[in-house]
Amino acid sequence: MPAGSLDPQRLEHLESVVRADISRGLYHGAVIRVARGGQLAFDKAIGSADAAQTQPLQKDSVFSIFSITKAFTNLLVLRAIELGQFALTTRISDLIPEFKGKGREAIQIFHLLSHQAGFPIIFEVKPGWYIVGSLGLLGVGWFLAPRLGRRLAFFDVRNVEVVGARFVPMTTIVGALKLPTSASIFDPLGPVTSRVRKLPGVKTVEVSRRLPGTLVVRVTEVVPVALASTKDGLRMVDERGHPLPFDPSNTAPDLPLISSPDSLVAGLLGRMREIDPAFYANVDAAWQVQGDVVLRMQGHRVWLRPDAGLAELRAIRMVEQDLARRGKPYAELDGRFADQVVVRWSAA
Repeated sequence: MPAGSLDPQRLEHLESVVRADISRGLYHGAVIRVARGGQLAFDKAIGSADAAQTQPLQKDSVFSIFSITKAFTNLLVLRAIELGQFALTTRISDLIPEFKGKGREAIQIFHLLSHQAGFPIIFEVKPGWYIVGSLGLLGVGWFLAPRLGRRLAFFDVRNVEVVGARFVPMTTIVGALKLPTSASIFDPLGPVTSRVRKLPGVKTVEVSRRLPGTLVVRVTEVVPVALASTKDGLRMVDERGHPLPFDPSNTAPDLPLISSPDSLVAGLLGRMREIDPAFYANVDAAWQVQGDVVLRMQGHRVWLRPDAGLAELRAIRMVEQDLARRGKPYAELDGRFADQVVVRWSAA
């Protein structure tokens, strides 16, 4: 194993996902390098530099990263200033003598980093010009930008970034967008948002643009609260006890086990997850007994009413802590009674 704690099976899965994406036409190829602790675990060039797959990517292939280069440039400039090689007020013509004439001598490093020209103003600004001019430009830009942008290949959708998806596969979300090959970043977002929202397991979705060619899809999934035994095997269920279309084998969720998609048990677990996540995290399994809920927690049982709230959970926790401090083993804690917790030394 090249790097101590990296799982080679997951790295193989990464490669298979990338190859599947390429075969579906989501992108042409990728160069991926994964390392930990100075040890290289994965280093491969997959796919090609063109859609026809006639130019295989190499490990040293050059990618156009657009404005990301600005961040690198800023870092190098600030580092040079830190080393005393020049200052923010240094004139460009002092570093590049050929950069002179027609006012260029006044331009400083600061002007370049802040996207200013440094030229002297040649007309008098009237009061209110900034406001009126800005509003006018915003209005014209708001009207014309989408119409003009859709005609330019520069604004074609080249990337889709999915945020917030843990259980719904990203390939499923990207596929639901149904983007044509000529899709523009300025195309209406309503239709694609609606298609993703219809996916099972998706609670909310927001699609936004990031110029020049990226769609950002932010999803909120329906939260599973338990793993339930069904005729089709283990299924994740929500707080209503409804089975969710999530594959447990893909995400390996750490959820309590319940014997069936029981809305009463799932409802208590869902409420517990909201009001006391630490208590919920210690639940290994749960089941219903004559309208009450039994929890298996770290080797003992806890009885609760299905409408138990924060007060009951706090009372159980206080008794647990007291018994642990005194080193007293027990089998069950019963929190179904008003203002008290019953301790049983052997299971009922």
